[in-house]
Amino acid sequence: MKTLSAVLKNKMRKTIPSLFAITAMCMSHLAGAQNVTINAKLASPVILPNETQSNFLKVALIGDKIKSDDRKVINLTLVIDKSGSMEGDRIQKAKEAAILAVNQLDKHDILSIVTYDDVAEVIIPATKLTDKAEMIQLIENRIDADGGTALFAGLSKGLVEVDKFKHTNQINRIILLSDGQANVGPSSTHELGELGVIAAKQSIAVTTIGLGEGYNESLMAAIASYSDGNHAYVQNSDDLDKIFVKEFDDVMSVIAQNVVVNIELENGAKPIRLWGREGTIDGNTVRVKLNQLYANQEKYVLLELQSPTEKTTQSVKSDGKVSVAKVYITYDDLYQERRVEENQLLAIEFNDDKEKVQMAQQQDVIVESLIQQNTERRKEAVNYLKSGDKAAAESSLNASYEYLEQNLSGITDGAAAAKLRTQIENEKSVLSEMQNPAASAPVLEKKITEDVYKTNQQQRK
Repeated sequence: MKTLSAVLKNKMRKTIPSLFAITAMCMSHLAGAQNVTINAKLASPVILPNETQSNFLKVALIGDKIKSDDRKVINLTLVIDKSGSMEGDRIQKAKEAAILAVNQLDKHDILSIVTYDDVAEVIIPATKLTDKAEMIQLIENRIDADGGTALFAGLSKGLVEVDKFKHTNQINRIILLSDGQANVGPSSTHELGELGVIAAKQSIAVTTIGLGEGYNESLMAAIASYSDGNHAYVQNSDDLDKIFVKEFDDVMSVIAQNVVVNIELENGAKPIRLWGREGTIDGNTVRVKLNQLYANQEKYVLLELQSPTEKTTQSVKSDGKVSVAKVYITYDDLYQERRVEENQLLAIEFNDDKEKVQMAQQQDVIVESLIQQNTERRKEAVNYLKSGDKAAAESSLNASYEYLEQNLSGITDGAAAAKLRTQIENEKSVLSEMQNPAASAPVLEKKITEDVYKTNQQQRK
């Protein structure tokens, strides 16, 4: 098997080509309490017998609390852009953020720092933090802004460094910071996205932080998405330390890794598409991988499916129920230090009573589906902005806002309605900013891209 270093060297030699469950059965294959709570349910668990209709299946995974003094070892690589555009306040704030990282970690953790301009350089090889003063001095003395932006080379070296001490029972992370377009070496979203794919296969999450108005937000979001890391837009370099603090809150609360959700549809149920997260659909089998779960945070998989009708299934029980999905979840529990497997079985019920069908709807799942579907309009707005058509972008955002507003009246569950209102206010705020004649298109593109990413990946806002 090739080492990660060998894979990356090969990449460098040649550019990569251009609502509730009516029936739910939970079977834990390990004794003892689990550190992840899993809740799979359908938006419409009771449906009319012979109407073809779409449905939504949500598999929610929530990490339990962990003691702050009981966290796992962190293996972190900082990959810092020090190209000419970083000169001045930006490079100074980047140094301060790197020093903050040193001070957040303890002697058992592992840190490496890679910088890049025209070339990538390892200024601190992966090592335990036994001498913080020396590390801080290296940061202050060896990071100066100059040259181009060899982002591919920088991230490649970052992957090699974090791989040196990679272990399944610790948290392996890269934080990538850039303020500009990749202009040295491979630079396309596809090429750099491949590094995110490599990271994911190695159970390394890559968080990307874009600084200012000059970076490629689509590229940075893609790298993070492929590896299931976080993504943040920092408009003002003074806010960089806040983003690092928030990132460390997540890194220090990782409770599970290598999460795989497999959904097998049956008895006439058919997959339509995944919303938010990427995954694979092969026939009636759906597979989604999440790199990491955090304590006290919900991540989920949202699948749109076509429900069966009473005529198209031969497996209806005497109570009118039929199994439609088997959900298999596996993950590495960092605190039990073992692989955990849990299964859930979901069923629907056929019923001619429209009122009962309506009453059974799970409005929290419905709201998530509305919000996720609405991100398509926001992505459309970004594309219009990039093409210079601000009027069309505004029209897309207005349609996005109105779509959520129109659906709010049908949501009676308090928590679900509150979540939808929050999203509506967010949409309203962005729309208001866009209507300002002085609004910057690049800033709007980055703000919307960041918010869409956080919605799709359920990243803390």
